Amino acid sequence: MRRSLRLPSLFALLLSSCGAPPPPRVPVDVVVPAVRSTQVAPEVEELPQRQAPIALAPKSDVPDTPENAAVIGFCERYRKAVEEKNVDVLVSLAAPDYFEDGDNDDPIDDIDAQNLERHLRTLFAGVEQIQYEIHYHRIVGEEGVIFVDYSYTASYRFAGAKPKNVSDDNRMVLVRTADGFLIRSGM
Repeated sequence: MRRSLRLPSLFALLLSSCGAPPPPRVPVDVVVPAVRSTQVAPEVEELPQRQAPIALAPKSDVPDTPENAAVIGFCERYRKAVEEKNVDVLVSLAAPDYFEDGDNDDPIDDIDAQNLERHLRTLFAGVEQIQYEIHYHRIVGEEGVIFVDYSYTASYRFAGAKPKNVSDDNRMVLVRTADGFLIRSGM
């Protein structure tokens, strides 16, 4: 059974704190596994098979493979740029067709590659400090598009205000390029 949930990104939560319109919500698939019967036929007794444990990439639930390491390395560049409020790096990580629709029909909160820089500068105005941690749950690639499902925990503080802590789930959509990846949505 699959359900699609709409969950806010860190940027949505930051914007709601400063009174700006929220950025788009990104769909995250939640997969509910089927329950397997644990009964064994009386005439068959199976011994448990020992398998070597799968090594997981740091800060993740995904196998430690070269492909996953490359995706996580790219996403860590994004995470560090958020902490440093480095708009230039964040804009450079966006695909030319970057787009967020605000999860509604109102175009006023749409963000595309052309207005991303202005949006980020507004977003980070007044934010003194950001700490941003990511835990990667799933990385799935389909025909040059990579879906990265993750949880984040963030702490941020606006000038003169108490620090705020948030945590949530998000999905980032990446596209492959000749030399790596770019973010299509979910920033």
